[in-house]
Parts: sequence; C-alpha cells; structure tokens
Amino acid sequence: MTFDIAKHAHSLSSLPDNWVPSWTVEALWQTHGVNMLFGAPRAHKSTLRDYLIACAFAQRPALGRFATAAPQKALIVLGEGVVEGESTRFYRILDALGVERGALHDRITFLDPLCGIQLDSGPSLKALRAYIEGEGFDFVSFDPLFNLHRQKENDATAIGIVLQALR
Repeated sequence: MTFDIAKHAHSLSSLPDNWVPSWTVEALWQTHGVNMLFGAPRAHKSTLRDYLIACAFAQRPALGRFATAAPQKALIVLGEGVVEGESTRFYRILDALGVERGALHDRITFLDPLCGIQLDSGPSLKALRAYIEGEGFDFVSFDPLFNLHRQKENDATAIGIVLQALR
C-alpha cells in the first residue's frame, strides 16, 4: 500500500481563517460530516432521524427553530427494522409536517437489513460507495450503526475503524 501524504498536507497559510461549517440542519447536522444520534435503546432515535431528514428535504425549520438545507437524495441503510414500517413512519411525519408525499417519494431510498453491508469490510464499503455515487445520494444514514459492523462498540480503537470508514 502506498500513501500520498503530501496530498493531505495543508499549510496554515492555505487555510481560510473565517471558515464556518455548512449545515443540513443548522447547528445539529453538519453537511459533509459524520453526525451521530445516540442514546438508550427505544429512545426514538430513528423517529428523530426521520423527522430531521423530512424537515431538511421539505425545507422546514427543524423543531420550529433550526434552518435546514435540502439534500437532493437520501439513502437510509437499515441495520434492523422492516422497510415498510420505516416508510410508514416517514410518511406519517411528512403528513404531520403538511408535506405532499409525492414531493419526496423518489428522493429517499431505504436499503434493507438483508443487504449485508459491513462498514468494516473493504469489499462491502467499495460496493456501498459505488452504489451511493452511482445513484447520486448526497445524504446517507446508517441505523442502527451497531448492526452494520463487527467491531466492539465499547472499544475506542475498534470503533475508530468504523468511523474512519464513514469519513
């Protein structure tokens, strides 16, 4: 394996001193970043994820306060759950927001748990990346992350492998 270290070296003088992040959901989800929702099991993290995605795609302020920027296409990679159940919840959120279902119908895709994606596997990541790029997804969610890798979640070094793959 060869490394092109110089390609990743940035002198201080070449970096902007006034950089600010761009947000999919202002101050909550950074665009082009790895953002995580975490909490106890059954705390409705997936519902919150769907709500934030729906707000962003519909260009509605999240929680009535946080501005959103609309992604073009989202991929939600399910590590568990049933696609029909996930889509039903998503449609109910759209209905509650007063968003026409057809407006987002072809812009959100669910990848079911049987896809076999493993974020700590080179061939799996290569296939996933090709699919994401081929379909033009600019927003990707993994839920739950626990089921999409084989690392020990309480081992910082091991989970670092997964986070590096996500970057």
